[in-house]
Amino acid sequence: APQHVLIARLSPFTDVDRSLPHLFLFQQVRRALPLAYIDLAFFPARAERAWMEGENVPPLIGVRSMHSVEDFELVLFSNSYLLELINLPYLYLHSNVPLFARERGPGDPIFVLGGSNAMASQALLCAQENEADTRDALVEGVFFGEGEERVERLVSILTQEHDGRRERLTRAAAEVEGFWAANISS
Repeated sequence: APQHVLIARLSPFTDVDRSLPHLFLFQQVRRALPLAYIDLAFFPARAERAWMEGENVPPLIGVRSMHSVEDFELVLFSNSYLLELINLPYLYLHSNVPLFARERGPGDPIFVLGGSNAMASQALLCAQENEADTRDALVEGVFFGEGEERVERLVSILTQEHDGRRERLTRAAAEVEGFWAANISS
């Protein structure tokens, strides 16, 4: 597949199995990227976390492919409620993902957070500008608002291989209403 996208929920599957946001995101990614490989990930339940730690298996993996996060170009986090946000640093730290966007490079996936709790995601954002005069966060971007048609456009921009990481984020912030990008000049 030309692109690999991971759609991740910040709660265990048993808590969100009847929820629809990850299925909506799957549909939007499929429309934007008909040939892409799309996988889902869920925050592991307590017993799964214990097993994964014991077996040295990263918790941020696709449930179908069992591929770890570094095998994806784009990761879309669906955040439904505030308490889920504390799961994000755990996923990063146990999956060898640098904590802040500014620490990630061209070979790392672009991480985007959205969902009904996105407006309350300030905990993910740095309170002040860093030494390079850029905004920073735990994700490369936060999407606020309704996703119909906008998510499709966002995914299309963020997976374009001919543009660099920073260029894609800057373009998405300029062209997609409701998208805020970290690690670009303010």
